[in-house]
Amino acid sequence: MPFETLSIVGLVLIIFYFFVEEPRKGRMEPELQALMNNGKNYNYRIKINQLFDIISKKSNLLLFFQGFFMNIATGSLIWLPTLYISKIQALGYSSKIAIIAAAFLFGIFQLGGITSSFFGYLGDVLQRKTYKGRSLMTAFFSFWLLCRCIFCCLFFQ
Repeated sequence: MPFETLSIVGLVLIIFYFFVEEPRKGRMEPELQALMNNGKNYNYRIKINQLFDIISKKSNLLLFFQGFFMNIATGSLIWLPTLYISKIQALGYSSKIAIIAAAFLFGIFQLGGITSSFFGYLGDVLQRKTYKGRSLMTAFFSFWLLCRCIFCCLFFQ
């Protein structure tokens, strides 16, 4: 039954795909509204010789480091279900029970993917209120994820 349910959900999402408008680059930027209202497109691309200027800005460098360490934190989460399987088996449960418990953990991780669209929308709403909206939301959830990872590593040793 779960495979049939997921296939129906996938089919509905495929149908929705045909009715979704592709977002235009720069459409939400206030500086480009006049350009977009006149029917023109914003198609600027960064060139290789501009990369040093971009990377040398402090805010971009800090965002790069934040993304680097965020990838380490989220990348390590994939190993937690495997760790749980071995810990559950060490407690004396069968491998079948351990795999079922780890599957629930994988399901919990998938909730992040399911809710990402909502939190993207929430970030857009916050961005309209203040230009710090998306960065504050990202900082909050990055800190929350870091605390969660530390808790899991300390609690499940």
